[in-house]
Amino acid sequence: KLKPGEADAIIIAGMGGMLVCSILKKGIGDAYRPILVLQPQSDVYEVRKFLLEQRYILEQEQMLMEEGKYYTVLRAIPMETVSEKECDVLFEEAKKNYSETELIYGRYGLEHRDAVLYEYLQKEAEVLDTIEGKLVETVQKASVDGRKVPDKTVERLSSVRKEREQNKEALAYFQL
Repeated sequence: KLKPGEADAIIIAGMGGMLVCSILKKGIGDAYRPILVLQPQSDVYEVRKFLLEQRYILEQEQMLMEEGKYYTVLRAIPMETVSEKECDVLFEEAKKNYSETELIYGRYGLEHRDAVLYEYLQKEAEVLDTIEGKLVETVQKASVDGRKVPDKTVERLSSVRKEREQNKEALAYFQL
């Protein structure tokens, strides 16, 4: 267990995003705000949202792929630790409201056209297209057979379509 001020930077990696947020909630506050290097295994959206709420600037992000799995690494700095000159630029960036798509995929990676993120988005688009196609097929078959489509199926189709739109929005960052 670290004492406040014992470390200037902290790395938290290899665990779920909700656990990362829980650890940070207990460990950081107004008196102790280290630089954070985080690599959540899941719920990256929630981690980004938490950091922004805690007045951290998502200074840099990188998506990596290892053994067929994609990982996001975030570097976040407390807003008050940057110089006044840097702060003007970074603060303007940070205070722009993040879109839902930027929270999901990461504004930094989208704006910097991260090559691994692009690969991930393309693969995700294929998966979402396949799922949507199968769900549409299920709905159409039920309609032809005169059966009621289960609410779960309708909700999942709606959810996949929303995810697909967010994926398309993210891919648009890579268009020249």
